[in-house]
Amino acid sequence: MCVAEAAALMGCTPRHIRALIADGRLSAERVGARVWAIAPTALDHYRRHRGETAA
Repeated sequence: MCVAEAAALMGCTPRHIRALIADGRLSAERVGARVWAIAPTALDHYRRHRGETAA
């Protein structure tokens, strides 16, 4: 899915999704100069683990 689709599912802005990708907190693959592809499994993983911190 694209950044806009991920943002809609997460209830946030595309800018926030791109920041998560840049920070390495959400994995995505660049498929063009300005286009990211986000696997649904990567988004699910982020949603399950976003509140966890390293011990």
